[in-house]
Amino acid sequence: MINSSFMRIGTTELAIILGSILALIWLFVGIWAFRDMRRRSRSGWLAVAVFLLVFLLPIAGLIIYLLMRPRETLMEQYDRTLQQEVLLQQIETNLTCPGCSRAVDANWLVCPECHVTLRRPCRHCGTALEMHWQICPVCAHMVDLPEPPVNTMDVPAPEQQNQA
Repeated sequence: MINSSFMRIGTTELAIILGSILALIWLFVGIWAFRDMRRRSRSGWLAVAVFLLVFLLPIAGLIIYLLMRPRETLMEQYDRTLQQEVLLQQIETNLTCPGCSRAVDANWLVCPECHVTLRRPCRHCGTALEMHWQICPVCAHMVDLPEPPVNTMDVPAPEQQNQA
């Protein structure tokens, strides 16, 4: 008799311990889902909704959350955007000819290989200006917007124009 009452108390205590452990795991999974959504979204309401989903539907809610959550955290999105900005800046600062992709100097007006117009001279001081600039950064002289770049190979020399 003593053994059977001891067994009942042992199984009851074991059930309470296992139930407590499962309840704690359930709570921690809900907290993890909340914190994970906070890392993946700026919306506080969405994080609360995820917590409630995972907490109220323990297994199904967790599966739904894992299937629907954003792939990247906000930090990963920021890092990817920053890497893209760096690549774009490197492309913009890389001095290559748009016609033949060869390296060109910052002061060249025309590519010596393919004769594509790279820059134009300032009419006031002669500084090489980017095609889209509207003012000279050296002398502050306003410049007219240029016509679209012309390949100098296609334009006849002045002597040829007079003969025609």
